[in-house]
Amino acid sequence: MECYPQALIVAKIIYNSFLVVVLSLMGFVLYSMMMSNEIASLQQFFVCLVLASIGFSSTFTLVSAIAAKAGNNASLMAVMSIPLVTPLLILVLKFSKNAIDGLPWSSSMDEMIQLGALNTLLLTLSYILFPFLWRS
Repeated sequence: MECYPQALIVAKIIYNSFLVVVLSLMGFVLYSMMMSNEIASLQQFFVCLVLASIGFSSTFTLVSAIAAKAGNNASLMAVMSIPLVTPLLILVLKFSKNAIDGLPWSSSMDEMIQLGALNTLLLTLSYILFPFLWRS
């Protein structure tokens, strides 16, 4: 049975995305039970939570694959992930602030589209670049 690198990276991203989404939802539920929930638009916040979880997990999966081929240095993974995570973090902060304030969906549409585009870009880059890492 032959293992294809694209199948491996897609499976890792799906697994890590599912794991991060579940942990994020559990963290949200626990935080809501301990503190008062002051989020005005829960649907908008959950969309933000899912998009952010997929973005972070796909980013860190790709960066960890690159760092593993470069000698599995933890500091390399931290340094490489900073420029990739910063735009994602800025978009998530704007989107979640809009959800907490209860602004309409139209005010968060730009952030939602940009998060979706960034996630698509990261998934496409992972799919294209991972076979080159696999061979070297």
